[in-house]
Amino acid sequence: MLPVRWRLALWNSLVLAAVLTLSGALIWAVLTRTLQTQLDDALASKAADVAAAAAQLPSYPRVVLLPDVANFTSADTFLQLVSVDGRLLDRSPNLGQQTLPWDSGVLAAAARGSSSYTTRTVAGEHLRIFTTPLQVGGATVAVLQVARATTVLDETRRLLALTLLASGAGGLVLALVLGWWLAGLALAPVRRVTQTAREIALSGEPNRRLSYRGPNDELGALSATFNTMLDRLSTVLAAQRRFVADASHELRTPMTTLRLNIHALLHDPNDDPVERRAALSEMADEMDRLSRLVSGLLELARADAGRPPTREVVPLDEVVREVIHKLEPLADGRLRLERLDPVELRGSRDGLRQVALILLDNALKFSPPDAPVRVSLAASRAPRQVVLTVADQGIGIAPEDMPHLFERFYRSAAARQTSGTGLGLAIARTIVEEHGGAIDVTSAPGQGATFRVTLPLSGQPTRPGREQPLPEKERLEVAS
Repeated sequence: MLPVRWRLALWNSLVLAAVLTLSGALIWAVLTRTLQTQLDDALASKAADVAAAAAQLPSYPRVVLLPDVANFTSADTFLQLVSVDGRLLDRSPNLGQQTLPWDSGVLAAAARGSSSYTTRTVAGEHLRIFTTPLQVGGATVAVLQVARATTVLDETRRLLALTLLASGAGGLVLALVLGWWLAGLALAPVRRVTQTAREIALSGEPNRRLSYRGPNDELGALSATFNTMLDRLSTVLAAQRRFVADASHELRTPMTTLRLNIHALLHDPNDDPVERRAALSEMADEMDRLSRLVSGLLELARADAGRPPTREVVPLDEVVREVIHKLEPLADGRLRLERLDPVELRGSRDGLRQVALILLDNALKFSPPDAPVRVSLAASRAPRQVVLTVADQGIGIAPEDMPHLFERFYRSAAARQTSGTGLGLAIARTIVEEHGGAIDVTSAPGQGATFRVTLPLSGQPTRPGREQPLPEKERLEVAS
């Protein structure tokens, strides 16, 4: 297939060829028609002059003859008189021994008073013949024929055809050259985009940007879109590299601990039961941490791959109850369920359970042993959404940590003092966003933190049941 530049030039030439063909045909038709009309008008005018002069002859109408036509008959104009019954009566001297052709149909039409034009060839020359009745006193006495050679008309047509063909061919060649040149100018930004993309592909570093100077047209939009794509690609690659580096670092610590403990157990000469139990306990903790880390990485990899979560009708209030009961042995009575509206939405039950588990586990982890963690699930019809709130009275979040709180593997200075992988909040945000919701946090150092998960409702906003704060008795029952 031809390159785009040549295709544009050829399409431009084809369009011009069509325009030139149409315009040439129109010029040819108009000019030919005009010249033909002028010739026919001249023949008719000459015939009228001859008829008027013939009517003035003294011998008329006893003998029908042509008048003296030397004064108004040019060398290429021929006259001839024919009777209505087909006899030659007279002809102009410039005809010599030649006669103008006629047939019975033309004579009959002239006898009825009709005039006609024909084109015939006489002695190798094209003649335009005007045949008209010669009338005196309302009676047709003869048929007058006036003829003129079409040499000038034919020559004009030939010159016009040559001129149109030559100018059309020259115009097409010029259009092809100019179209090729203009297409190159128009495609220059595209070539720069291609060159930049090739250099980026070869280097693997999308740090370069396309420098476009021109109007904000299609090519400007293409350049801007390409630069936007490069910005996005750079961000994704940087996040990917940071993710791989953080994952490698986080995986190295438990793996190193496991390897050291295994070597210690294999080469322990004393085989002390206490030390062996301590090593096995530490190995079990590291295995749990490694398992959580791998599960988190798989969850994030699934989200990055764009695989949508399983969709089903989820009773979110039941999910919150399950998580509270699951964490109650670790909470030691600190969980306070302030409100629990019966509400259903479409989503992943496992994913929403994991979000609640992450938020409640973090709240318990960073709260003092005697500080309560308050949980609320409130649904509203306008707007149609449900809000899960988890508020603790723990150490709070420093202002410098707030922008990075939902980043993968990010752990604040306080969080590093506890066990964890730094993936929990990142996973929670990913799951919430997969459900079309949002998660935010408000906090201050020493004043606790409040996480709010807002999810859109689908179908009926709530199931038949209670939509109000729980009474104090039920709060105590849930907490116990």
